[in-house]
Amino acid sequence: MPSRVVALLAALAALTGTGCAHFAGEAAPPVAAAPEQDDLAWEVLSVDDWSVGKVVRLRYRVSVSRMPTRSELGRVSRRIIREAPDHHGIEILFYRQGSDPAGAWTAGRATWWPNGRPGDAIRFEPGDYGAHRLALQLGDASPAAAPAPSASAEVPVELRRRVYGEVRVLEGQGMDHRRSVAQVASRHGLSEAAVEEISWEGVMRGWTP
Repeated sequence: MPSRVVALLAALAALTGTGCAHFAGEAAPPVAAAPEQDDLAWEVLSVDDWSVGKVVRLRYRVSVSRMPTRSELGRVSRRIIREAPDHHGIEILFYRQGSDPAGAWTAGRATWWPNGRPGDAIRFEPGDYGAHRLALQLGDASPAAAPAPSASAEVPVELRRRVYGEVRVLEGQGMDHRRSVAQVASRHGLSEAAVEEISWEGVMRGWTP
């Protein structure tokens, strides 16, 4: 079994609960933190390796017992990141209990990239997290809450998913987001506005490149 798969399975087995931790690239939380609810139960449902080339990218899908606060979303995300195998970047999709973990996230999303940008990952080595930034989004990205963007509404879903994947592949190869969007738009005869919206739609719906 490949070592990366073994590491992912070990990380998945270790993760569940309500704990928090600090990690490289971020200061430890203050000792006298404000009290908050402790009843948020969570569980890692799956860990996917969606690496592109040499860029190691991990996607976690996590079930939560209720809608988390922003602080809780951050605590759980930091715990997962701390326990993850070496990587360039991580995406964590949160789902309320009872929602479909194969679909769009319904409780929140966290991303962990160098300088907050996937395109910068190629310039770093796995394990070097000094420039990484944790970004959090609260809410529901299910189809009812996030309808298809207007600029790309006429683009068939199969093509939208392909466009999203091509943008992410170019970013994984080190191209910045704006140039990736422009190149994919030219390739498919679409407007850059449509490709930009598709790129965001793919993130919100948890599409795999």
